[in-house]
Amino acid sequence: LAYVARKDRSYRKRENFDDAQPLGGFGVVGDVIGYGLLNISYSAYMAWRGWGHNDLKAKQNFELMTRASTYTLATTTLLKTAIKEKRPGFPDDEASFPSGHAAASFAFASVITARHGWGWGGAAHALAGFIAISRVNDDFHYLHDVLAGATIGAAYAWGVHQNLINGADY
Repeated sequence: LAYVARKDRSYRKRENFDDAQPLGGFGVVGDVIGYGLLNISYSAYMAWRGWGHNDLKAKQNFELMTRASTYTLATTTLLKTAIKEKRPGFPDDEASFPSGHAAASFAFASVITARHGWGWGGAAHALAGFIAISRVNDDFHYLHDVLAGATIGAAYAWGVHQNLINGADY
């Protein structure tokens, strides 16, 4: 549907970048963190714990985050390349659908929830929600871009987690 409707959208080109920042300086926080910083940091820590301290659960956590993040990145890149939807505030950029930031952050949040429970998972999902909302408020994405990205990231995280706990060879 995003592909079919992409030509019918009106675009709001801002006069300057400051006008596209309704969250002020906080929007850039969501932008920077959403590039996979959380995923990479978690994976690095779990690799260090897993192989440095011979911790099997940490090795599984590393594998889960790495696979979920890799599959999410591949899918969002493929969809961005195939659909080429223009960004709402930046019509010269055709990488709006789906949101890679939302996808990566919800993959991270879902892995945290699956492996560490809803205490940590709730905080991770709140952070993922902030990242997704910052992308819409800063005119880099439409709402459907971040919803699709969040769905992709969460689906891969929970799917890989289910395979891991069921002992499937994926």
